[in-house]
Amino acid sequence: SSSSSSSSPAERAHVRTGQLAGHLMPGAAAPAGSHGSPLRSPITTHVLDTALGMPAAGLPISLLRMMDGSAAVHDCLASGVTDADGRIANLLPASSWVAPGNYRMRFDTGTYLNACRQKHPDVFRPVPFYPEAVVDFTITPDTSTQHFHIPLLLNPYGYSTYRGS
Repeated sequence: SSSSSSSSPAERAHVRTGQLAGHLMPGAAAPAGSHGSPLRSPITTHVLDTALGMPAAGLPISLLRMMDGSAAVHDCLASGVTDADGRIANLLPASSWVAPGNYRMRFDTGTYLNACRQKHPDVFRPVPFYPEAVVDFTITPDTSTQHFHIPLLLNPYGYSTYRGS
C-alpha cells in the first residue's frame, strides 16, 4: 500500500506541486516561509565513517513511513546508496513540504561494514556488531515545511545521530 492514501487530497496535491516545480525549475527559490532555499528533498542524510575518518560511500539506506494505526507496518518511500560524499542527494523528490507522520530511516550498516572489511581487515570485524542502524523520527504538522537532515556517524562498534540542518 502507499502512504499517499493516508494523506488528504490537498496534501497530495501540495506534494505533487512541489515535485513538479522542482522538475520544471531546478534550483528555483522555494515558496515563502522556506527561507529562500532552493527546493530539495525534504529529508536528507549524510553518513560519516568515524573509524576511517571519511564519508561512508556505498551504504544502502531505506526511508520508511509508519502506516496510520500500525506501529509495525511501514511503507517504503525511497531507498538509495550513499555517494562518494556519504550522501543521497535526491532521496525524495524536491519539495518544500513533507507529510506529517512517523518515519524510519534504515541504514544497512552490515553491507557497508562487510565491504570495508575487505579493504581494512585489521579495523573491521568478520561479522558486523551492528548489522543495521534504525533511526525513528516524527514530523508534526507544524514542522512539515521544514527540512529534515538525518546524519549518521558510524564506526564498527557504535553509531550516533542527531537532527542536522
